[in-house]
Amino acid sequence: MGIRTKLTLPLLLAFCILAFLIQVVLVPAWKQQELEEVKQNQLNLLSALSPDISRHLLAGDYAALYTSIDEQMKNSEKVWLLLVLTNREGDQIYPLDTPMLYDGQSPYIFNLTSPISIGGSPLASIELTVDWLSIWDDRKVAIDELNLFLLVAFFGILILSLLIQNALIRRPLIRLESATSRFAKGDFSVELPVSSSKDEIGKLTRSFHSMRSDLKQSQEELKQAFKKVKEEEIRLRTIYDTIADGLLVIDQLGIIQSFNPAAEQMFGYSAKETVGQDIGMLMPTKHREQHGQYLSQFLTENKKDATNLRREVMGVRKNSDNFPIDINITKMDISGISYFNTIIRDVSEQKAIEKSLIESRQAAIEASKAKSEFLAKMSHEIRTPMNGVLGMTQLLAKTALSVTQKQHLDTIASSGDALMRIINDILDLSKIEAGSMTLEHKSFNLQRLVQGCISLFQANAQGKGIALELNYDTDTPHEFKGDSGRLNQVFNNIISNAIKFTEHGGITIEIKAPQVSLGPALMRITISDTGIGIPPLVQKSLFSPFMQADESTTRKYGGTGLGLAICKQLIELMKGTIQLESEEGKGSMITIDLQMERSESPPLVEQSTTTSDIALEANNLSGQILLVDDAHINQLVASSMLEGLGLEVTVAGDGSLAVDKFMDKKYDLIFMDCEMPKMDGYAATTAIREWEKSKALFRTPIIALTANAYEENRKKCLEVSMDDFLTKPFDEKDLIRVVKKWLKLSC
Repeated sequence: MGIRTKLTLPLLLAFCILAFLIQVVLVPAWKQQELEEVKQNQLNLLSALSPDISRHLLAGDYAALYTSIDEQMKNSEKVWLLLVLTNREGDQIYPLDTPMLYDGQSPYIFNLTSPISIGGSPLASIELTVDWLSIWDDRKVAIDELNLFLLVAFFGILILSLLIQNALIRRPLIRLESATSRFAKGDFSVELPVSSSKDEIGKLTRSFHSMRSDLKQSQEELKQAFKKVKEEEIRLRTIYDTIADGLLVIDQLGIIQSFNPAAEQMFGYSAKETVGQDIGMLMPTKHREQHGQYLSQFLTENKKDATNLRREVMGVRKNSDNFPIDINITKMDISGISYFNTIIRDVSEQKAIEKSLIESRQAAIEASKAKSEFLAKMSHEIRTPMNGVLGMTQLLAKTALSVTQKQHLDTIASSGDALMRIINDILDLSKIEAGSMTLEHKSFNLQRLVQGCISLFQANAQGKGIALELNYDTDTPHEFKGDSGRLNQVFNNIISNAIKFTEHGGITIEIKAPQVSLGPALMRITISDTGIGIPPLVQKSLFSPFMQADESTTRKYGGTGLGLAICKQLIELMKGTIQLESEEGKGSMITIDLQMERSESPPLVEQSTTTSDIALEANNLSGQILLVDDAHINQLVASSMLEGLGLEVTVAGDGSLAVDKFMDKKYDLIFMDCEMPKMDGYAATTAIREWEKSKALFRTPIIALTANAYEENRKKCLEVSMDDFLTKPFDEKDLIRVVKKWLKLSC
């Protein structure tokens, strides 16, 4: 076969192969690729449609659901033949009729199924019939045009090559073939005529001459280069084999290409067992499909920046043990092929430590919860007998008593009040620590509030011969919004302590605003005294619960050490700060900084109720009262107070008896204890409200009587339709206020 034939034959053969590849290989491959892209695009459309369908299904809005699907069907009318939506039970939701799906006869029609789930739970399923013939027809036209162009180009090139190959290629190549044949036989003396041609054959001829002289030098350089490559390979292999972390390389199909000794030790597999296998063998079964989808999506989206992709996943050892691993993935491209370097670290020990910390934290939370529940229970158990003590004290005070008896009674009342203050302090501290303390947001006059605190303690200060003064800066605002009750509690605690620990000199309260603007004002409040002072070592822990300067202080002055701890936490709840400066034997100064919201209008001033007012109000009260309480002492206290106001009282010892009495007789007001055996106050209130509703009766006011002082208990009372809340122990003044308010509304 001559050179001309050889030159022509490859061209013809190339064309034939090209035509064959296009028709037999590329066209089916393009067709399959087009089909996969169409499927993926339709799946993406279904995924985009899923949130909208989920939202309509959850809302039960089927009209909007049908409109949404109809619109999508209209937009995809050239491709989508039918879309069927079924719920989790398999019942068809859309369309309303029963269509026939594709039976598999046409190669251009296929079905897709896409689940719809929310929070991992199946909600519905979509079955979609797709006809991609119109899409493929567009691609087929382009393929036919390409084939025609290649045919025309081939014949043009063939004719032209036949004309020029003889003169420019055939004869020079024959000479070159003869020379290379001799060169191959070891004849390095062979020479070709020096060609001045600048084409490839001329260059090849000149290169042939230089090749002889360069051959020996090239062989030597090749040996040196091979030696360096070998040394570098040994160095890299040493690093690879001794690195502490697992290191493996996978290709873009997820096939393991390398597996270092650390990975062998970590997973229990040898390199021979893993190389050539899918990376999924190192993952729990439920994560393998997810990893394949992630890798496919990664390559489809052609992400170039794949460095430092770090995740925590689960791995599985050869013995089937699952363990947590931290992986760091880096993508690299070699000769157009993507590979992924994966560094793996076993974090089992780290996770065990984290789990231990979480369990310790949960145990602390449970302990705090148990403490809060204990305090709530103790509050109820202590307040119930305290209601009897303080209530009977008030009732006994109305009787004729000798001077000595009145002194003894005053001592009982004073001791009871002191005990209630301790109980309230413990509950306040518990609520703050549990995060259940809430603050009011009402207008108040700061100067009037502090002046009221001073008036409360003025007699005590005068009795000890010490001064109690207020210096309110003239340029300082007066009207603010906030929790005046809690702020009053702070002032009372601090002033009370100052008077307690000051034997001579005085106490000065100074209030000013270092920063005054139209918006919030930074208020600085200092309370200084000339008392006994506090040692430096004790100052750091003075704001901690149950802490006082020393045991001698507790013995001499009394107290629980809760006051300042509560003050500190209340101020911090108000986003403020409280600081102490003290020198032993010279006195102390407490500084409070608060960012307080200004109020545009002054607060309403409530009129105080005097003893004479109570007597007057009692003379004007009348009505039928149902008192529900299981404790005999509480029945006695409350009924005695109510009857003393001129009211008729009926007593029920439990909730079920109260419901029966309510059904037999109309009452103007009900006092309902919350915690009772058989049927508690919440259930009894619910039963009464249902009875009223069934009989179309007017709503009878129900007042909760409870020893539980937590805000959550107040909310629970209101949730079962109680109207008001009275905390035990209560005094006659509070009782009259509640009775007068609700009897007036029920009339």
